Amino acid sequence: DEAVVGWRDPGLPNIHEMSWDINNPWTQGMYFRLAQVVSFSNSFIENAAELASSNAEAAYFVGEARFLRAYAYLQLMDMYANVPLVTSVTSELPLQSNRQELFSFVESELNDVSGILPESRSNEYGRVDRVAAWALLTRLYLNAPVYVGSDMSSDVIANAEKVLSSTYSINTNDGNGNGSA
Repeated sequence: DEAVVGWRDPGLPNIHEMSWDINNPWTQGMYFRLAQVVSFSNSFIENAAELASSNAEAAYFVGEARFLRAYAYLQLMDMYANVPLVTSVTSELPLQSNRQELFSFVESELNDVSGILPESRSNEYGRVDRVAAWALLTRLYLNAPVYVGSDMSSDVIANAEKVLSSTYSINTNDGNGNGSA
């Protein structure tokens, strides 16, 4: 969440100095890219829905697309607050949503897909599993005081414990073997 930006590319010094505005090319680019993720996810979910009802692998793909859409909405909510919530392919101009609506959507999607996605480490490399959903829920709940004005510490702990007790571990050694384990 934090970085020191040493490059002098247009707009980056403003981000580093916390002085950007709507015209900053990096914040515009991030918004457009996240909105594109939502759009592509919606399209995939709609096009694969029928196959996913009878094919387990397709159901996993749809679950992953829903995860990616929830991730994009978490980033949009975090960076831009009240963005439109669009869950289907449409040419209609969407209405602006508030953080409570976005929070509820992301929470619901992640809770739902955590039961659809494969078990810990049973998916192929580069694809998400239910542990990713629990980790993202942990982050969502950790920031709930900012997003929705609620302390959700017990939910942070519950989801973090699921992640920590999964088959994943933190690698504390670098490529040269330096580290604490």
